[in-house]
Amino acid sequence: MRLRKGYRQWATGCSEIPARAENNDVRTIIPFESNIQDASNDRLFAVTAEGIWNTTLFNTNAPTQEAVFTQTSSPAGYGVWCEFTGDAAGDGLRGHYMFYADGLNGIWQYEEALDAWTQPPSGTGPTDWFYLPVGGTAPTDAIAFPVDNVAYVMVFKQRIWVILEDEDDAWYLPVASVTGELKRFTFGSKMPHGGNLQLLYNWTVDGGDGVDDMMVAVSRGGDVIVYQGEDPEITPDGSSQGPWSTRGAWFIGETPETRRLAVDYGPDLYLLSTFGVTSLNDLLRGNPLTGQTPSRKVNRFLRADVESGKQSSSWQMVSHPADGFLQIITPKPAQTPYIQYNMNVQTGAWGFWEGVPIFGADSWNGDYFMAGADGVVYINDGTLDGTEIENTNIFQDVPNPAPGAEWTEIGVPGEEEFICDGSQVAATEYQVDITEPLVVGTNYQVLYRIKANPLINYFQNTPTVPAGSEWTVPIAGKFYCDGTQVAETAYQINLTSVLKTGVRYSVTFTMTDWAGGNFSVAADGVVISPEYTGNGLYSLEITPETDISTFSLVGNVDFIGAFIDVVVAYYDGAGQHSLNVGAQEILLPTTGSGTFTTSFTATVAETQMAMAGNEDFTGTFFDVALRVQSDPGRTITFRSLTSFQAPAGHSNFTRVGFIRTIGVLAGTAAINVSAVYDYAIEQTVQPPVQVPSLGQNVWDSAIWNTDLWDFTVEGKSFPLGSLGMGRTFAVAMVGNANSRINIVGWDVLFTTGGYL
Repeated sequence: MRLRKGYRQWATGCSEIPARAENNDVRTIIPFESNIQDASNDRLFAVTAEGIWNTTLFNTNAPTQEAVFTQTSSPAGYGVWCEFTGDAAGDGLRGHYMFYADGLNGIWQYEEALDAWTQPPSGTGPTDWFYLPVGGTAPTDAIAFPVDNVAYVMVFKQRIWVILEDEDDAWYLPVASVTGELKRFTFGSKMPHGGNLQLLYNWTVDGGDGVDDMMVAVSRGGDVIVYQGEDPEITPDGSSQGPWSTRGAWFIGETPETRRLAVDYGPDLYLLSTFGVTSLNDLLRGNPLTGQTPSRKVNRFLRADVESGKQSSSWQMVSHPADGFLQIITPKPAQTPYIQYNMNVQTGAWGFWEGVPIFGADSWNGDYFMAGADGVVYINDGTLDGTEIENTNIFQDVPNPAPGAEWTEIGVPGEEEFICDGSQVAATEYQVDITEPLVVGTNYQVLYRIKANPLINYFQNTPTVPAGSEWTVPIAGKFYCDGTQVAETAYQINLTSVLKTGVRYSVTFTMTDWAGGNFSVAADGVVISPEYTGNGLYSLEITPETDISTFSLVGNVDFIGAFIDVVVAYYDGAGQHSLNVGAQEILLPTTGSGTFTTSFTATVAETQMAMAGNEDFTGTFFDVALRVQSDPGRTITFRSLTSFQAPAGHSNFTRVGFIRTIGVLAGTAAINVSAVYDYAIEQTVQPPVQVPSLGQNVWDSAIWNTDLWDFTVEGKSFPLGSLGMGRTFAVAMVGNANSRINIVGWDVLFTTGGYL
């Protein structure tokens, strides 16, 4: 057994009005694969009751609404889709379409060349959708086709077929066409159990004459009819184009309200009904609908669920080849956890997804995408459930009040950097108005990064006194001492700005042309470094105890060499910085560079946020973000129960003493196992309910004459067995994991015995 993958948010915000929760659920996933080898033309669309949304890009908080629906009640958004390629032009784009239809908003088409959704043109012209009444002739009698009433669309042998809402007929366009005259084909008279025409499906199968595409028609009442042929207008008359004829008709039980109740399974087609899951291959071959149906292992649950939820449009059967499962998506529960039925396509074994909130799904680019509640699209990925993408950043660069002169803002919106140059003489803030007030009781996360300011070198060639003759006038920043000095010598300059007391600074320089002696550096005449020798790069840090205004390069009496690339600058991230939201200090003063983050719960509906530095701070804030805290996800919980087995035979009792789970995992898992017996009698059995007495008029006098069989039931019982043993036992497992564990089996030690 292998644990399922987790699910995480792919996109959020598929909603016009977030507060209108009944229309917020994503109900259909539409994957679109371009017919040219360029992934940038692929699309992933999500459908809600309000329209079609482009959720192609990961981490989308505000997807574009590509189509706006006018009818938003159910079954809006619970739709079907198909791709269609007509007469392609030389650019390889024109003629590639995606069609979508649901029961309220009609049919919509996506044209790759335009990258846009529109409704097909309905009118009486040759490039419109139209039909002719009985006895009519084109074009004078043409009638605009009701595209806004199309509830179903599919493609069969290069023809687009559609079903209108609440009808038992279907209509089809000419071959390889997306416009033109639609012709009617009547199914209702062939469906004895009634109900509207629910769906049509293209099924590729070997029907005995070689592999061929067949059309499957399913009614709401549960009738299934299989057709074979090219053109419904060509009857069985021996035409070379292939006659249109029925291959069989069957009854599978009433179907749910959904039009998404069929799925390909290799050469088979599975249909969902109140009977469970039916194999069309079995029907075509004349196999009886016995207990060997694909869903036989879960039918007692599935049939009850289908029966109770058959009025829902949200049922869907879908497969995901990349992970090897077939899934039945069930309606949104009112009070119970979400349940989805899953079948392993390799073994035929069934399991359940519990607590995964989805209403539709499909595969795209090898991944499984799921339609979730509240305008969310999920991807079936990872090992945690419910991991959220980043929420919208409500930080913005709208200073209030205006910042002090020590603050400078650079960059374009979204990439701003906030520089504090350290010229302040007291703690200072850069305060902004956030885009929306905090919500009291909501958890927020704040994140920002600190880096050193653009380098400001305070070292300059402005000697305080003329340098001795042993020092060569610097050329290109090279301070050379030729060794002619007879005592220690210094090249002293005035800094461009004083080094402030208590602030950390860095000093770096390179020694080149060294030929002997020792050298060092001094500040205001006081040596602040060790004595160095040799060529190389040198650095040190200083924190002045008093303000420093001069800086010296010092050589002893034997020194010969050159100082180059001398830099005296603020140390990266000097001073302390913090973050405030309103009057609440949410990150305590800290030092250094890097990434800083913290979480807090809003206690006041604050509207401002401030980046703060103390009087010694110099550095740059960037990548500042304030967001509602996202859910990092939860471990996946699971439970299973093996079959009951009698390893010692059914005439002996078994007592399990040891169970060891055998499996493979790459992370962490917590697992509890226990034996479950056919006899699990408690030590004390609760007494039965007392038989009520309703007077002399119940069953003659009291009940069956006096009281009950002449004695009174007092509700006493005694233990009639033993805990922890039984003729048969199963292994029950409950646990949770943050990795995709694989369970191979269990080692079980047990003792056996019979009656004494």
